[in-house]
Amino acid sequence: MTLNKPGKLSFSCVLSRLNSEDTCEYTLLRYSDSSSIKEILDDKLMTQTATDSYIRYLPPGDYIFSVTYYSGSSDNEKSGSVELSDFKLQEGSAPLTITSQPQSIDSAKIGQALSYQVTASNVASYQWQYSKDGKEWFNSSAASAKTATLNLTLSESNKANRYRCKLTDYYGAVHYSDVAYVQQVVYDGFKITAQPQSVASAKIGDSISYSVTAQNAASYQWQYSKDGKTWYNSSAASAKTNTLKLTLSDSNKTNKYRCKITDNKGVVHYTNTVSVQQVISFSITKQPADWDVTKGKAASFSVTATGASSYQWQYSKDRGKTWVKSSITPTVNGGTSTIKVNIAPSNAANVYRCKVTGKDGTVLYTRTAIFKGAPIVTGQPKNVTYQAGKTAVFTATVSNASICIFQWQYSKDGGKNWYSSGASGAKTKSLSITMKESNLGMLYRCKITGSNTVYLYTNSVKLVK
Repeated sequence: MTLNKPGKLSFSCVLSRLNSEDTCEYTLLRYSDSSSIKEILDDKLMTQTATDSYIRYLPPGDYIFSVTYYSGSSDNEKSGSVELSDFKLQEGSAPLTITSQPQSIDSAKIGQALSYQVTASNVASYQWQYSKDGKEWFNSSAASAKTATLNLTLSESNKANRYRCKLTDYYGAVHYSDVAYVQQVVYDGFKITAQPQSVASAKIGDSISYSVTAQNAASYQWQYSKDGKTWYNSSAASAKTNTLKLTLSDSNKTNKYRCKITDNKGVVHYTNTVSVQQVISFSITKQPADWDVTKGKAASFSVTATGASSYQWQYSKDRGKTWVKSSITPTVNGGTSTIKVNIAPSNAANVYRCKVTGKDGTVLYTRTAIFKGAPIVTGQPKNVTYQAGKTAVFTATVSNASICIFQWQYSKDGGKNWYSSGASGAKTKSLSITMKESNLGMLYRCKITGSNTVYLYTNSVKLVK
């Protein structure tokens, strides 16, 4: 077979075997340009019953193609077969030709979008490459690196790079485009576009930040001064970024701050000076914690504040809807106020907080603290309308029911004396009784016990006509 022009060889080969040892081998050879020695281009052995599709792009030349069937049976009459179909040797596939080379860019700014483009025919694949010295080349990992056009954004890290495209044709031959690059990187003049701003007011412990925005800044270094005359480099983690982040403390509350910025030409610039203009010294520094009743029934809640003039502890019986001043006198040690409460059925469901007044008259409230492990009744039982012979159900809803013990009680004397009920559900959150005339004068309530035998009673309910 002779190809006078570049071309393509294609066919399908079907192997039909009668036994497991039958095989088929097809071979493509090419005569060498300098002698009659044959060069094996492909030599494939088919060992399974299958259809193999073959396509190969070839340069001009003389070729030999052969197919051999090997029967694994000694009985020649029982051999399988091999069949070629759609065998085509087509001339006319043109070689790869670059018709337009990528062009260098005269000038560009940092942050500007760039593109290099190559135009070529009969290209099997593209791979853009870059080099920092023009000698060693690396494949680009840009999203467009395997297309005809390489898209980039000019940055400090790639501004000196050179680029070229590696093109592979259908015969496996590799071609390279011309080298292109940015011939001049243009820098705008340095400019601070947003100065840092002072903080109007902040409390000790607050997070504060100062930020600067600048064009063509090479480096940042935040500095602080205690007198506005002598300046020191800050050692904060963010001190070498455009935003300084700090926690206001007694040691830095009067500091002044500025940022030292070095531009791309090595010139140093300073921002405006900023500070916290008003330090609010009054603040709650430690909130009261919930009391775990497993530690005992003598509970205590504490709050710590700076700049406080007075403390008033409060309690609520409706989970924080309404608040009442506590009559318990707290102990105050330095900036810490502590109230001690003996847990009883009358207060086990209470929640507590402290009203703290600062020396400047500002009022702050602490978080709400609870008896952790005590019963928490979220739904009180309700009266039931009397219907003789019917079943009345009284239910208490408890949010932490898994740690609670229920015991329903009844009273025949208006609540002076109470007795444990043995009716259905008496040890659950729902009591069921059959309504009789004798029940009409009775009261019902539930004793709910939480951790460490801390208990409380629900409201009393009854049957009503």
